[in-house]
Amino acid sequence: MAITVEDRTKHKYWENLKVDDIVRLSDKQAIEYSMKQGWGPDGVAYTVKNMKELDDLDSGVKVIYAEIEDQNEDVLYLFTKLVSGTDSDVRIYWMPNGPTGTRKDLIDSETVFMFQQPENEEDFDVRDLAYTTQIPYYDNDNNEIIYKLKGMGEQHYKCQETPAISDDDLIATLVEYITDEETDNPEMLLLEIGTTESEYGGVIELLLGASVDYNDIELLKK
Repeated sequence: MAITVEDRTKHKYWENLKVDDIVRLSDKQAIEYSMKQGWGPDGVAYTVKNMKELDDLDSGVKVIYAEIEDQNEDVLYLFTKLVSGTDSDVRIYWMPNGPTGTRKDLIDSETVFMFQQPENEEDFDVRDLAYTTQIPYYDNDNNEIIYKLKGMGEQHYKCQETPAISDDDLIATLVEYITDEETDNPEMLLLEIGTTESEYGGVIELLLGASVDYNDIELLKK
């Protein structure tokens, strides 16, 4: 039976994603890139290299976050948020050149724009820092774009990696931002992965992206 666009709105479609599966993107940008590479007009095929499954056992919200790679080894990130009673929320992110590291790494390098100021700047635990409510970002034309924290605030999840690279129990913090300014990437995401035992906080990544039309993405089993 053929997979329909309506199928892609369902949670089950994305819950079946596995490492080594193929994600095909066929939006305008992907087709232009594919044609430029000489791959044809069908878009770009990305292989799922690794996955993180995030579960909030209290709310039932699930996030599937996958690193995907094309044959040029260019990397994107597939983000699918599954909230009970709603269609699948599917986005594609990319990682700009920018700071990554643990909370302590970022504080030590004075990369503090993503955190709210602590009450006592001389004595605080980096794990207690709250994320900021808005983040300025400068695009390639040096235009400032302001990303504002979405209403759900910080979200905390149990995290399972495939393939697993640690026996430790992982937790993930997601912080979602959005802008109403004109840009190709209206979504910003901060993703922090770590353990409850880490005194330096988790490793934080900053990503930019946008929602994907169901017509422009499909999964192909390996």
